[in-house]
Parts: sequence; C-alpha cells; structure tokens
Amino acid sequence: MLSEAEPVWTTWNRDKVEFAEVHFLGSGTVHFWQLRASGEWVHQLNADEKPPYAKIANAEVRSDYATTQVGLRRMLSLYRQEAPDEVKILRGPHGKPYVNGGPEFNLSHTQRGIFVAVSSDPVGLDVELADRGVHGMDLARKFFFEAEIEELGQFPEAEQNAAFIRRWVCKEAMVKLSGEGIFLGLKEALTQEDPAEIIHGCYRGRKVWLQEIWPQKSLRATLATWTPVEVKGFFRL
Repeated sequence: MLSEAEPVWTTWNRDKVEFAEVHFLGSGTVHFWQLRASGEWVHQLNADEKPPYAKIANAEVRSDYATTQVGLRRMLSLYRQEAPDEVKILRGPHGKPYVNGGPEFNLSHTQRGIFVAVSSDPVGLDVELADRGVHGMDLARKFFFEAEIEELGQFPEAEQNAAFIRRWVCKEAMVKLSGEGIFLGLKEALTQEDPAEIIHGCYRGRKVWLQEIWPQKSLRATLATWTPVEVKGFFRL
C-alpha cells in the first residue's frame, strides 16, 4: 500500500514570483502545485474573468474561481516566460483546460485546496479526501468493471470505502488524461491491483502509468500519464 508520507513543499511568494525560480520542466518530469485561496486574487482577474466571477453567488465558489483563474495564469507564466496577463487558458471539446504551446497541465479541486500537475507531456490529475464518506460498493457496481468490483469485494467491509476511493481517484485521473470527460470515459478506465498492491491502469485498451501521491495526510492524489514520469518538485503559490 502507498505510504502516507507527505511531500516537502516549496512555497513561493505570490506577490513576487520570478521566472527563474521554477526549475526546467524536462521530458518525463511533473511539477505538482497547490494554489492557495486569497482575497488578493480577485483584484487580478482580467476583463474576461470578471463577468463570470460577478455572477457567482456563493462566496466559497467565487474564491475558488478567482484562485483557479489567476493562480493558473500566474503559475503557467513561469514556464512560458511571459506576463500572467498574456496567458490565455483555452478549453478542449469536453472542457479540459490547456494553453497553446504548452506546458501540459491538469487541475483538481478539493475541500482542502486546488492542485495542479504541470508537465511537458499530457497528464491527468485527481485529488480526493481519503476519508470521504461514500457507499463504495454501490458506486462501484454502477461505474466499475466486473473485475474491479470483484477485487473490491475481497477487502473487509470496513476497508472497502478506502479501497474504492483509491480506485476512483486513479480512474478519474485517467479520464482527465484522455480529455474525454467523466461521463464519456469513466467506464473506459480500468484499474487492476497487483500482488505488490500497486495499481495499474488501462484506458480504452491503452496502458496508463499511474503515480499515487499524498499531498496531505487527509488527501489522496493520482497522476495519470501515457509514459512514465517523475515528480520533480512540489510547489505552493
């Protein structure tokens, strides 16, 4: 089973983040970021972002929106060597965000923060509360392959929800890697646990590399990539 050791984070000052401070993003490398909420992000929304922000009634959702929009542009500007206002975030056919010319990235929202994986190669990321209250086996019967349901059934009842969350995070990361969207792709993402308790992934018959991370003690995260990668840094902004 994956160790619950937390990573060592490097925290950048939000008001002054220099281009040179982010290490070179080489092939086969992933940087893992946490974007932390702050009232200051609101004042940095651009002209396109302000109207949607103004329409959001819930204060927490407004904060998440500002953090995501501004934080992403600030973070991506470090890799693109350009001003944050010059970063244009686009959306794929099923909503996956991207920027022309790279880098590749994917983000995940949780109650504990907004997390982003940045890579020179396509990447999918999902982060969930490790102790999230779910009816694991009921959900598995709706969305999982028969082989996955059988594997979950081998766990003691008290451990099934945690085992389900682990598989769910892996499956969502694979779907997000594909860019096809959760409703189209969830049943195409197959997971299998080997005797060493390592989860392997397959999406529409194509092998997927899965890397599990504990960003915090209470959170599980999985990176999904088409080729092997290594996490080279954990950064907070």
